[in-house]
Amino acid sequence: MPRDAVATLNKRVFIMPTSYRFYNIGRGGHIIGDREIVECADDKEAIKKAMLKADHFDVEIWDENRLVARLPSSLPKEFDLG
Repeated sequence: MPRDAVATLNKRVFIMPTSYRFYNIGRGGHIIGDREIVECADDKEAIKKAMLKADHFDVEIWDENRLVARLPSSLPKEFDLG
């Protein structure tokens, strides 16, 4: 679905959510585990949701082939589990 997709129904305008992909990133920049697909209205909402997940690993947020952000983990690097 294109970014900023809009649908109309009975003269009401709805902004369609975008599917963002979250990836846990471990030591050396390698993806750890499976991706998580999260529906968000925009980049700002996606970043807020990803911040809750950046505890043990860095988190990358992707919108199709566009890297939105890479959030650092809140865990000190000497405790990196990846």
